[in-house]
Amino acid sequence: MHFIWKTEYKFGLNEIDKQHEYFVGILDELYDAILNNSDRVKLRGLLGSLINYASLHFATEEKYFDEFSYDGAAEHKLKHKELTEKVLDFQKKFEENKVDISTDLIDFLEDWLVDHLLNLDRKYVE
Repeated sequence: MHFIWKTEYKFGLNEIDKQHEYFVGILDELYDAILNNSDRVKLRGLLGSLINYASLHFATEEKYFDEFSYDGAAEHKLKHKELTEKVLDFQKKFEENKVDISTDLIDFLEDWLVDHLLNLDRKYVE
């Protein structure tokens, strides 16, 4: 099942909404590549794009946390760090041919992102 951007994911913060939507697009592209049995080079590139974009997005959010002295910043930054470490570890194992990118990874990332958007991210918007 494709991961589709939904209006319920919007917060009304243009920069953040655009980044979230782009992130969903990368996940969906990665999902397509898995379903189409794309080669490792394409999967590697998409995984790298996902990691790089997540890093950019997390930095953007964290800049606003600091700028507006968000009370939940420490917890939120920790969630960003935990996901980044998990995905970087996965990337390392993928590069070492110890794991393959599968729909399980996409399901995990989709669940994490939806939960993060609808719960944790909503808190700082307020």
